Amino acid sequence: MSKNDNLHPNSPIEHLQKNHKKTKTIEKLNSVNIHTIEELMWILPLRVQKTPQVHQFDELREGELFKGRGKILSFRTTPAHQKGRGRVPLVNISAIVKDEFSSSTLILQWFNTYPSLKTKIENLKNILFMGKVRVYRDQFQIVAPEIFGQDTLEGNREFIIQYPTINSVGSGHLKKLIDKIPLDIWESFKDPIPAQELMERGYCSLSDSFKILHGKFFNACEFSKELQKMATRRLIYHEFYLEQLKVLIRKKEAKSKTAPIFKIKDNDIKKFCVLFPYELTDDQKRALQDIQDDLKAGNPMSRLIQGDVGCGKTTIAIISSLIVSHFSFQVALMCPTESLAVQHFKTCFEFF
Repeated sequence: MSKNDNLHPNSPIEHLQKNHKKTKTIEKLNSVNIHTIEELMWILPLRVQKTPQVHQFDELREGELFKGRGKILSFRTTPAHQKGRGRVPLVNISAIVKDEFSSSTLILQWFNTYPSLKTKIENLKNILFMGKVRVYRDQFQIVAPEIFGQDTLEGNREFIIQYPTINSVGSGHLKKLIDKIPLDIWESFKDPIPAQELMERGYCSLSDSFKILHGKFFNACEFSKELQKMATRRLIYHEFYLEQLKVLIRKKEAKSKTAPIFKIKDNDIKKFCVLFPYELTDDQKRALQDIQDDLKAGNPMSRLIQGDVGCGKTTIAIISSLIVSHFSFQVALMCPTESLAVQHFKTCFEFF
């Protein structure tokens, strides 16, 4: 149990807000069935990346994330051809920055941005920035870099975490909401998988998996892709484990119920089979025998027959229907589409 307003994994996500206010972000998440803190935590990041250290511009590499610091030598803006919210005219910004550690320079570009960013950059003499490097006309540049001013706490953060967009809720809004989850909630999950089994399989706990994947568990020196892969495998196993439990529960419930018993004679089965202008394959015969055993058991049958198109699954369904109708019970042969229903009706009509 969390010390923070008695929060727990099943608390509604609006309880993370002051006065439990339902923001637009929370309403959008609710509309896609994300209601609790645990459901929020199952929105896993697309990317957790270690923030690079500040380097000199001589170490720029195309396609890599780069963090640098320098002096703004020149700065210019041009009108963009788009309008922002409230019909605000947007601008394109270009700045040339001189490296703090060398004489090298780098171009920073922002396109279709609000005038507030222009004001922010104009008031900076030195700039701390981060973004992905690209080459344009044989020159290194970074488009739409993050800027932090100088040595701000945000600029010194250890990880970059990017979440998927969920129902138009972007990564930034999701991260702000997830960051409000208190630390003790990350540690308060009841793990449905026994600790002994986890240890035997080399898996970490559910709590640790969430903390690793959301970047809440480790500091920069502990970060590794191997750790992320291990946590991802743990969550995959978690989902598989729960699905298998559901299957077992459904089987147990089915066995506790009774159903009519259909003990069909072999001669009657042969009569049904000769209705078809072909002999059943060995696989069809085995599947039909399994179904006969189920129908004799006195419990509801739940069976899935898999096979390629044209392998004879419908034949088995029709013979199974004939077995049940032989004992004066009604049968419904259902299809996912109208065209397939018509096709099966014609097939049955032709055979019978």
